[in-house]
Amino acid sequence: MSIAIRRATPADGAAIGRLGAGLLRAHYQFDPDRFMKPAENCDARYASFLCAQLDHQDALVLVA
Repeated sequence: MSIAIRRATPADGAAIGRLGAGLLRAHYQFDPDRFMKPAENCDARYASFLCAQLDHQDALVLVA
């Protein structure tokens, strides 16, 4: 089995948004005093943030 790792593209936005938001939710459920409460639209907001990083020279977003 091989795994391909590549730079994320805008087409990956929805998937990486869901994954990032899922991590945010898990952290909040684990320790709500330490981590911020996820917003209702955190999937889309996370996707927007990560996709905005795609063109930055000093940022790297990868998907596998």
